[in-house]
Amino acid sequence: HAILEEMVILDEGQVKDLSEKAGQGDQDAALTLIRSQGAWILKLVTRAGVPEGIEIDDLLSDITVTLLEDVGSYDPDKSSLTTFIELIISRRLPRIIEANRPCSYSSESVDSERALQVVDDSAPVELSLEDREAIDLARDMIDTRLTKSEREIILQYLEDWPLETIASRANKAGGSGSNASSISRTIQAIFSKLRDEMV
Repeated sequence: HAILEEMVILDEGQVKDLSEKAGQGDQDAALTLIRSQGAWILKLVTRAGVPEGIEIDDLLSDITVTLLEDVGSYDPDKSSLTTFIELIISRRLPRIIEANRPCSYSSESVDSERALQVVDDSAPVELSLEDREAIDLARDMIDTRLTKSEREIILQYLEDWPLETIASRANKAGGSGSNASSISRTIQAIFSKLRDEMV
């Protein structure tokens, strides 16, 4: 993987200088900081365990994207870079692993309350019989009226995946340049499409 093939060694002064630049939005500086921790990142991932059916390169790619988003907040006066990296990975890796698991994307995996959002923005906490009929309709609409990519995006959203992770998955599946903002717009368009068809 690129973060292993292009590893760099930084001294304390370089780390501080690059951290300041990364904090100002310099993506090259952020990437250099990440590459300096390539071996440590690999160790953390392998120590956590890579489930069967998931490529470690996919995990490393997603972790790199995640770290690029977070490393700008790193403060070398508060902790070492290795400690910061470990904290971010320990928080984010479980979700990244789940995002990379092969799955069939069935609406049955979505909680009833979340599925009801397809029909109504304000899903009740206590579900009545009428609500359950609406849930069945919502699940049927998800499974039959959406394209495969639309179905994947809306189910990931209903399962509370971060928009950045949904965008990353969409890009790997052949999308072009999706980000959190564009995925948010896509989700709203999918909701509108489903609700228009229910009328």
